[in-house]
Amino acid sequence: MAESVDKDALKQFGEEILGKMAEMVKEIGTDKKKKVREVEDEKPPKVSSKGIQKNLDFNFKIRNI
Repeated sequence: MAESVDKDALKQFGEEILGKMAEMVKEIGTDKKKKVREVEDEKPPKVSSKGIQKNLDFNFKIRNI
């Protein structure tokens, strides 16, 4: 009888822990989505020289990673 009580208690404890972890993961996911929305990719300024424009585009791609 003691074994069945221990198993039931462990099962209930495990379910509580899983429920709390699921809530934490959900909160972390929503926090990341908010941060992604807040931070937008920066766009390079437009310049008349093609070579400089390509260099600016490349630098901003790296910066936005």
